[in-house]
Amino acid sequence: CVCVWFSKLEAVQSERSELQQQNEKLELHCKQMENRMESAVVQPTTNEEDRLDQIQKLETTILELRKDTDTLSEQEQSMHRTSSTQRDRIQTLELQNTQLQQQLSTMANRLSEQSDTSEGLQFELLRTQDFLHKRMKSAIHLKQEVIQLQNE
Repeated sequence: CVCVWFSKLEAVQSERSELQQQNEKLELHCKQMENRMESAVVQPTTNEEDRLDQIQKLETTILELRKDTDTLSEQEQSMHRTSSTQRDRIQTLELQNTQLQQQLSTMANRLSEQSDTSEGLQFELLRTQDFLHKRMKSAIHLKQEVIQLQNE
């Protein structure tokens, strides 16, 4: 039971590590998007075609950023759900651990009681054996006296 608890704890820790790595990747991705946004903004020009081209680039970048923002939001929600699931698992494991500790304590108490009872029974058995041994000696002695009296 304790081994199961440790293996579940290791799995939760592994998932947590993976989530941290995902979070770091997402932060890096956000920084890259910011850099792309900054690089998309260029110097103003007087040429109408250049301005239209710049506007298209900006619109494309904005659409990509919105898509990436949606993706990041979904990933954040997924991480939140996973985190909640892990918290629930940890609470469940802690509860199971507490229950196992209580069971171990109860079993230790029972074994102690059984040991005490066993020692008491062994003592009573020795007393009974001693009593029976004395009675047997007494019976043998009486039988010898009866035989002796019959012979006389």
